[in-house]
Amino acid sequence: MVPIRSTHMEASSSSRWCFSSLLVPIDSFVSSSFIRNRLQSVISIVDDVCKISGAPSASVGILHDNKIIFTKGHGTVVGNQPNLKPRHPGPDTIYGIGSMTKSFVVACLAKVRWEGKKAKFEWSTPMKDLIDGFNTDDRIQHLVTLSDFLSHRTGLNGDMSIAHQGDQEFLLQKDEVLPAVTILDKVGQFRSDWIYNNWGYSLAGKVLEKYSRKSFEDCLREYVLVPLSLHNTTTSPDPNGDFAFAHAALDNGDIYQLPKKIPFEKSIFETAGGIYSSVNDLLAWAKAILAAEQSNQVPLDNPSRDHRFYGFGWVRTALPNVVGLQGDNAELFKRDQLPVLGSKSQPMMTYYHQGAGLGYYSAIFMFPESNSAVVKYVELAKGSRDQKLKLVKTMRTGIDSERNTNYFHPRQLDLYTGRYYNSRGSWPGNFFIDIRCPKDQGEKDDCLELRFQGRESQLYKLRHLKDDIFEWALDYNQQARRARFTVWDPEYFKIQFNFNPKRSHEAVTLNWAGNGMVLTRRENKVHLPRNLPKLSNGVIPSLQATLRGVVKKS
Repeated sequence: MVPIRSTHMEASSSSRWCFSSLLVPIDSFVSSSFIRNRLQSVISIVDDVCKISGAPSASVGILHDNKIIFTKGHGTVVGNQPNLKPRHPGPDTIYGIGSMTKSFVVACLAKVRWEGKKAKFEWSTPMKDLIDGFNTDDRIQHLVTLSDFLSHRTGLNGDMSIAHQGDQEFLLQKDEVLPAVTILDKVGQFRSDWIYNNWGYSLAGKVLEKYSRKSFEDCLREYVLVPLSLHNTTTSPDPNGDFAFAHAALDNGDIYQLPKKIPFEKSIFETAGGIYSSVNDLLAWAKAILAAEQSNQVPLDNPSRDHRFYGFGWVRTALPNVVGLQGDNAELFKRDQLPVLGSKSQPMMTYYHQGAGLGYYSAIFMFPESNSAVVKYVELAKGSRDQKLKLVKTMRTGIDSERNTNYFHPRQLDLYTGRYYNSRGSWPGNFFIDIRCPKDQGEKDDCLELRFQGRESQLYKLRHLKDDIFEWALDYNQQARRARFTVWDPEYFKIQFNFNPKRSHEAVTLNWAGNGMVLTRRENKVHLPRNLPKLSNGVIPSLQATLRGVVKKS
């Protein structure tokens, strides 16, 4: 029924085995003291993971029988002020939780839904009836519901390339989510295929703020944080407090500190991955969730014999089984290469979710039978390094093999320059790429400059590859230093310029990522509207194709 598709939660190839040792399901009859002794005997594994992966710090916490029985910090959190010395992370040290944000958003929606004498909306309410101006693929325009988006079962592409290109900043404003969703291509079967899509939770944020008449931050505080006494959970952490800033791990394991930013705050993806929290708070959150299991689910596999379902911000899996399918490892490794959880324990159910933020990786696993949970944070921005290094190296080698070294580009570089928009018909677009000649361009140079949204912070060197095709491929360290999710698809880094046969003196369009996205060159700067104009039937046709496969979850 539901084949799993690419998502992004990353952990080193070593950590995917090591952390599984800590995640042995906790049977209800096992005593807390026995569990503590067992953890003490294996907890050094986390230190090994930090050394292998280059993570400066990690935190682990265990809940059993609704009581916090174990917390442990590893590595070092760098002082955020000159007078603060490096220290071990504690159970209240705050990290980004990435896509684990989603279950908090659902909880807020549930509270808002029942404010008043009757429900303000239903989970099955079509999205077009919840948000004015909502438009999507005309085949599902009148059918797709809030529940479909919350369960990643719309069949829409989840690519975020027009909104995020690294450097801890987002390219679109929060109020541009509707036109962005409008141009998402339908790439799977509606209500059958599970395709992770952060845009759906951006829409959920709009529903929440509309019906509550409050900001997400205020909803989170009123509906979740205050009732559960979660004192270290927030969308705007204090950078001078007990806070672990994001880091990247380079190819040799060296640690690279990313710019000290809080990029998700009030951003377009705040409700998809913008919460920061601590071990103690997430264990308290797990305790609350265990008291109220959720039921709206869609299977992740066909058939559902493995009991793997996703619904409303949680994955439900019957153990023993492979876990971590809502993550990057599912792309990097075959199913039989992934660790099996619970192979030495009694069969039981687990609920879990992973989080991949910009510089943070986290996970929570809950076991309802014993009212137990495991929370772990890792402060780094790297994936299964050995595998990704190999894939990125292969990508760059392949691109270099295509490069035409017999002659320079067939046209003058200034013929390629201009501003290219993702415009459609009368709609001028909400995303553009500036192509410019470098100021210090030499006579024999064959390079251009690419700027996403025209920003200097989003500048990349565009090198001639062959004919009218250029490339901007980045090696592993270049991607890590710019806080990018690792990409190894060679087509993603290719730009092909297209010329009108009757007007060969300038490019008219460019193709990004093969046929992934077509951008149109415009002479003058165009005002970018926040909402798309409606056609007579109220539906805007979607793009024929969007960028392939680079989905960052979070």
